[in-house]
Amino acid sequence: REYILGNNMSLVDIHPNTKKPIPAIATNWAYGEDNKTVYFRIDPRAKWSDGRAITADDFIYTIDFMRSEHIIAPWYNNYYTEQIATVKKYDDHTISVTGGDAKPKEDLLLYYGISPTPRHAYKLDENWVKDYNWKVIPNSGPYQISKIEKGKYIEFTRDENWWGKDLRYNRNRYNVDKVRI
Repeated sequence: REYILGNNMSLVDIHPNTKKPIPAIATNWAYGEDNKTVYFRIDPRAKWSDGRAITADDFIYTIDFMRSEHIIAPWYNNYYTEQIATVKKYDDHTISVTGGDAKPKEDLLLYYGISPTPRHAYKLDENWVKDYNWKVIPNSGPYQISKIEKGKYIEFTRDENWWGKDLRYNRNRYNVDKVRI
């Protein structure tokens, strides 16, 4: 699970040494005066592993998805209802995320720097768990699931065309061609 979730980028990341926020899918961010809202500019180069653009709509869909009873995930249902109040779209590459509680500025990105969910890849209904439990879904990171042997292994292959490979904090990272767990 950690490998799958870790391969879907969030709006921001945390630098491993400095522990300061660094760009991921967002190129810029600004804080609202209410200590609940963060405004994000989405990198227009950001793409899903299937080549489709990542847009504000994918972040709006994250809220619909995570609040859905069909995903059968009480923790996500609760977090994206109680902790994430709204995601607002201003244009295809600009959003704001408003939390349920005011937080210190240094914590806002950690709590509200959400990941996108590919609207085009899902149909949320009562069959969601059965239909998507073993389906490979597009992601925003450098690797894509390429092979699964249930109960034995999962294999990830590096996406040679990954949109983020030349970003400052990604250079010289993710250079293993295949990972098998």
